[in-house]
Amino acid sequence: ARSLAITVPAQSAEYVLSGVAGGDQLRLTSSLGETVALHWYMDDQYLGQSEPDKPVYWPLALGEHRATCVSLDGATSTVGFSVVRPSGGVPIR
Repeated sequence: ARSLAITVPAQSAEYVLSGVAGGDQLRLTSSLGETVALHWYMDDQYLGQSEPDKPVYWPLALGEHRATCVSLDGATSTVGFSVVRPSGGVPIR
């Protein structure tokens, strides 16, 4: 059996806010997400349960965060990541 591991967000990843309405959302995924239901937490707040055909999305928020998922049999995986503002100030045309 494969072990549970969060694949998105990636450990130590840095996500940049785009500012696009409705666009700054992260689809949370794991190594087991295609086969089992998982419970998701962000910064110790419960987000919801994902199922193979029903992912959980998290709206990006500035700062350092910790995502955790828990399988129904008690396996857990946690990653730390950050969300930053765009730098450079150069608009994309």
